[in-house]
Amino acid sequence: MKFDRDTPILLWINILSLDAPLVAVVWLWFLSHLYDRQIEWFHPFLLGSATWLAYAGDRILDGLRSNQTKHLTPRHSFAIQHRKSLLVLWVLILTTSLITGILFLDRQHLLRGIFLTFGVSIYFALVFLFPNLIRWIVPREFVVSLLFVIGTSFFIFDPADLKSFAIINALIWFGAICFINCILISFWEKDSDFRKEEVSAATTSPNLVGKANVLIGVAMGVALLSWFGTPWANARGVIITVEMSLALLWVINRLESHSDLKPLLADLALLTPLAVYWFL
Repeated sequence: MKFDRDTPILLWINILSLDAPLVAVVWLWFLSHLYDRQIEWFHPFLLGSATWLAYAGDRILDGLRSNQTKHLTPRHSFAIQHRKSLLVLWVLILTTSLITGILFLDRQHLLRGIFLTFGVSIYFALVFLFPNLIRWIVPREFVVSLLFVIGTSFFIFDPADLKSFAIINALIWFGAICFINCILISFWEKDSDFRKEEVSAATTSPNLVGKANVLIGVAMGVALLSWFGTPWANARGVIITVEMSLALLWVINRLESHSDLKPLLADLALLTPLAVYWFL
């Protein structure tokens, strides 16, 4: 794919891997507000940079496995065409993040961050060596959702907080909307994944592709019931935010818009905390 004036300006947010970091930082801010937890300036920076490193790194690794840009998504085509520049930028951001973490993080967060980074690095190495096998054993949609929950809550909740069902309830719903987001994107990009013979939710369960709206509708119904049954105000704040995101995803799934824009729109649909904040 060639990038020229016909490439939608909005699409560059996705091509440059900026949408996922934006979602992560917004949810960090939202959860810190809901649970009255203080965050420092370097927390969103480290979360945003770590998220960008993960997404950009995944696309760089995909590019190392192939020089073919035909039939790929715009973000993967861009990563292949500009792999050297991206790799240099990736190393610079990694170095800056490491220095920032060493200088400003307390010992507990630094050690937990190193452990998490080590685990993620092993996963990426295995995916690079055995892409389809690893993604078959551990679906990529599940991994992305889990890492999003862990990363976003990393600076807000301590391990002791995870004994609270109120907090677990909120994190489960946040993970659920991330998972549904990833599932929908795999549905929309099924043709590209089929051509690359890549394992995804759409390629392993193609019969589910036409039932996306059913999935969203069921999730909205369960979320509504959960909202009425949840006694914790902060957890209800998360659920109503998820409900709004689900409604937007339902609309996006029915759009006949530029297919390359749908994954970006799906990520932007997770920015509903920016609207819900003013009513809490």
